[in-house]
Amino acid sequence: MKRPISTFISLFTLIVLAVQLCIPASAITLTPQASDYIAQYNGNIVSIGNGTIKVSFSVQGTGTLEEIGASKITIEKKVGKTWSPVKTFDKTDYPELATTNSWSHAASIQYPGEPGAYYRAEIIVFGGPDSRTFTTNSQRA
Repeated sequence: MKRPISTFISLFTLIVLAVQLCIPASAITLTPQASDYIAQYNGNIVSIGNGTIKVSFSVQGTGTLEEIGASKITIEKKVGKTWSPVKTFDKTDYPELATTNSWSHAASIQYPGEPGAYYRAEIIVFGGPDSRTFTTNSQRA
């Protein structure tokens, strides 16, 4: 009598382990690159003291590109329940936001905000002819 129960428990454990090994493999989602020109990008916002915030970004191309970086960073302040733009950094006025003949670029800007206020940034990154727009999380200055 003990032999069949022992065999059943062993077989049951083996099946459970086999199923557990199969689930993660089928649950993996491969994230495709952002585009034919942009492999990946990210950005964040942090408070650096006295109301000043720092917005940083990075963008990586799929290869060497004629130009890569951020075309625009818009700082938004939370007013009530809405977000209002307070400052825009454009690559025309801030050439450090982009570079030429490179496969990647990273940069940061600072904004003298109001202590205690909440800010976020909308960032437009680009690589070659392609671009992506994203918004950072909010941060208290």
